[in-house]
Amino acid sequence: MMIRRRELWLVTSLMLVAFALRVVELTNRSIWLDEGTTLLRLSGSLVNNLTNVIYVAGERTIDTQPQLYFLLLQGFVTLGGEHEFIFRFFSVAFGVLCAPTTYTLARRMFDAPTAVLATLFVALSPGLIWYSREIRMYSLVPFLAAALTLAAYRCSRATQRVALAWLAWIALAIAGFLTHYSFVGLIAGQGAFLLTWTARHWDEFHARDRRTLIAAGASLAGAGLLALATPFVREVLVRLLGGQEMNYASAPIEIVVQTQFGGFLLGMNAFDFSGGVIGLVAGALCLATAVVPLLMGSSGKMRTAHALLAASVATPVVLWFALSFLKPNYQGFRHLILIAPMTAVLLARCCAWPISGFGTQSASLLWRTAGTTMGALIVGLQLYGVAATFIRTPHWQDDWRALAHYVRDHWQPGDVLVIGGLPTVAIPITPYLRGVPWFQEDGVNAPAQLPPNARRVWYVDRGRGQPRQLNGSPFIRREVNFPARSTAITLRLLELDPPFVEALPAEALAVDGAAAADMPRLAAYALSPGAPLNPQPNTSLTLYWQRPTTSGAGFPGEVNVAFRLRYGDAVWLDANVRADLDVIGAWPTDGYFRTEHIVPIPMGLPALPYHLEMSVLAGDKQERIQHVAAPLSPEAVACCIRVTIWPAREQPMTIAAVAAPQPPLVLQPARIPFPPLPSFGDIRISVVERPASLHPGEPLPVVLTWLPARADLTPWQSRLTLQGLLGGDLAATQRVAGTPDFPVEAWPTGEPVRDQYVLDVPFSAQPGWYRLQLERWRDGRRVDGAFLGLVRIEDYPPMPVAAQVQHPANARVGELSLLGYSVNGPVERGRTHNFITHWRVEQTPARDGVLFLHLFGPDGRLVSQDDNPPTIDGKVRSTLTYHTGEGINQIHRITLPADSPAGEYKLFAGIYDRDGGLRWPAQQDGRPARDDLIFLGVITLN
Repeated sequence: MMIRRRELWLVTSLMLVAFALRVVELTNRSIWLDEGTTLLRLSGSLVNNLTNVIYVAGERTIDTQPQLYFLLLQGFVTLGGEHEFIFRFFSVAFGVLCAPTTYTLARRMFDAPTAVLATLFVALSPGLIWYSREIRMYSLVPFLAAALTLAAYRCSRATQRVALAWLAWIALAIAGFLTHYSFVGLIAGQGAFLLTWTARHWDEFHARDRRTLIAAGASLAGAGLLALATPFVREVLVRLLGGQEMNYASAPIEIVVQTQFGGFLLGMNAFDFSGGVIGLVAGALCLATAVVPLLMGSSGKMRTAHALLAASVATPVVLWFALSFLKPNYQGFRHLILIAPMTAVLLARCCAWPISGFGTQSASLLWRTAGTTMGALIVGLQLYGVAATFIRTPHWQDDWRALAHYVRDHWQPGDVLVIGGLPTVAIPITPYLRGVPWFQEDGVNAPAQLPPNARRVWYVDRGRGQPRQLNGSPFIRREVNFPARSTAITLRLLELDPPFVEALPAEALAVDGAAAADMPRLAAYALSPGAPLNPQPNTSLTLYWQRPTTSGAGFPGEVNVAFRLRYGDAVWLDANVRADLDVIGAWPTDGYFRTEHIVPIPMGLPALPYHLEMSVLAGDKQERIQHVAAPLSPEAVACCIRVTIWPAREQPMTIAAVAAPQPPLVLQPARIPFPPLPSFGDIRISVVERPASLHPGEPLPVVLTWLPARADLTPWQSRLTLQGLLGGDLAATQRVAGTPDFPVEAWPTGEPVRDQYVLDVPFSAQPGWYRLQLERWRDGRRVDGAFLGLVRIEDYPPMPVAAQVQHPANARVGELSLLGYSVNGPVERGRTHNFITHWRVEQTPARDGVLFLHLFGPDGRLVSQDDNPPTIDGKVRSTLTYHTGEGINQIHRITLPADSPAGEYKLFAGIYDRDGGLRWPAQQDGRPARDDLIFLGVITLN
């Protein structure tokens, strides 16, 4: 088999494509049930792995899968480390190796076009991509299947070293069986093929080769008998012979075909718009490609190849279908994924054969077009499936990771997690729990009743509603549904304490602030230490609400509370929490309704006399219905605001059930800061926070979290500059580090302290990369400094020119053209109207301008005006940031007093400099405008 250099480069490129599609976003999907079982196998001892023993919720269980994959993965993890990426990368490796193995198989059987096409189909198969990213054996299976088929073909063509060829096939057959039991069908099909071929060619073998074949057959038979002794096979045989599997319906053959061939082309996440026809057609094409040459009397080599492919694809499918009459198989693509490489070869042969003229010297244009079209259609279907593989649909994954993170983020002392349903439900969630105490509702670790100090129960509901250990009717505080590929995943938060209290507890602080009579009123709050398992430092905020005073008042829709910490003019914390008032059934006349919230707190907030501000926002427009402000006591700051140590910050992820009697595996994330965080001897910076990008004119907030190495530090001034890559300051700020109420001298040793700065980036800043630099100064001299990273200034997205203008105009103001204005409805007295002036930028302005709209009354006096720089969605821009061809649609709020007299009101517009107020030169209808004012028209009030 001669391989040309161009062909080799093409196959290598396809391998790189296969690798890229399998490794991108590798850890984005959550671990699901079967992957959790893999991790339990890895966390067990070698003896347990060899005997398939795992522990689920403390119960000893025999896993159904054979041992080879788990032993190989365990060795790989020992070398590569216990990271989720490493676990999945092991599968990626075999998923990529399947491509060149399939190429070799097709190249030996047929020709280069068939081999390259088959490699392309394997590389792009969304079904193979999907399972090459899982911590399961489903990428090793097709690799071994392709290798086994190649070995079987080698056996049928061997004229020398027959023993070596048969030894390779037997070894691969055993390896396949020890990887997945579906290899029984493939081994049976290829064994029958080889037995038939050997019988037909028996006289052609030398005596020594005959003895070798007899020994190989005996070895294979012995391996089959040995397989019957494996725990799972023995258990299945007992159940089958005892008639315990006969109550299950069989899987229709068309479903098996649709699943396998449709999964190869479309994958697991794409919508099959054909209703299964694609899978049936692909299966029919493979069958025809395998059988037709046999009926046409092809040459010996061709006949052998097609017969072997037919046996390798058809036998596993038929055997799987037949087995469904005895044992439920829950048909899925992964169950027969071993036929995928041979499917790729048959589909490639179906496309390449017509192009090559069915083995003749030339092919007609019609056949070449048919083959090319078929290949393009297959690739198009696969690309559609590949795109769908990475789209997060509601059924993209069983999102146990999000469920576990949600529980951890809101976990409080006194909480209990109960996992309902079958014991297997605990398998995929336990790797993510990391320290959360839990028990399986029906497992051996399930207590007779909940702990006496339990306040809240997190219940992973599988249809029961509440744990059997729970008496009475607890209050359902929250119900969250998570994405699931199969059965729904629902998490309920059940509170054992009543949510209504008659009087405020001692720790609650009453607040002032009236609310509308038809709205709920925030009456008090309490701060306490937050959820300790949340990776983000936080504080627990308890709010107490009073019902609306108006009888029969309707619920105001969604209610949120904006939470703000202010020190002087600086805002040190902004957060927003949902009030969860919509869970209330009947609201008692007296008393208070309690809600509990987790508010993220930055690490190292300084000990300052903060003012706490809370705004209650309600309705679709989130209008403020109540505002309260109160100083925070030093005790509250020390308890719940200044966080210096967070226990869950570096807690590793465990890969094992808590009750499992074996040491758990640990996933350790790798973090490499860039640039390296600076150290200055007596103090170092532990965290630098700043946006990665911003627009011209936007402020650049920078937060430095300092970590003192000693007490009684000497004060310094921090100078932060934003510089061009080749030098030159664009923006700078300098002040004494720390605050007057928490100066550097008072910073405790080893405790983090946040220090906030703001750099004013000018509107004239050019897009590009800039260096953020820190310098420390004492007594007018630079002490030291450090590079803090790169910041990108990006241009604003282009703004379109208005397509329709209610009242057109023909005017030019500076570098802008005024196209006219629009207004929202008829102009009336006593109302504020939104006028929109429409502009088009003819040339990038060189000045920073203010756009104004003035309304003059019948007596010539100014009635109302609105002067503002360009504003989009509440964000102020500058005319300096607009480019040629862009549009500006400026909203002006013009109010007409209720006592405005009747008459004609004149509307004028223009632009003046933001600094100095000098108006820009204006022209209207080709002539200079008087006083540089553009007359837009008359509004008549009757």
